[in-house]
Amino acid sequence: MTRRSRQEVQEEFIYRNLDSHPLYDMARKHLLLISVVLWLYVATGAMLVNGFFDPGLFFVLWLIGTAIIVQVATLPYAEPVYLTRQKYLIIAGIILFAHLAAVKILEVLVA
Repeated sequence: MTRRSRQEVQEEFIYRNLDSHPLYDMARKHLLLISVVLWLYVATGAMLVNGFFDPGLFFVLWLIGTAIIVQVATLPYAEPVYLTRQKYLIIAGIILFAHLAAVKILEVLVA
């Protein structure tokens, strides 16, 4: 029986946790992307069935879906870099949504 170094034992212990293994981390990224794409297909399909496609509504539905998916995918004890980037994207989307809402309100007030 060979004696393992302390570092090897620590690495084995770290990779026993499924969320910390690099392959599972990649699977989480793909699952997040697949979830967002499926959500967009559902939203687009619902709009096309109703015969009403509004890019502003599509953007809001995308923003809501992405926010929910990122919140569900966030780990309680660690936050991968790709989730941090997704949160920045959500913040930019919220700012854009606030701008669109302000423009719509101004259009209603002027008319």
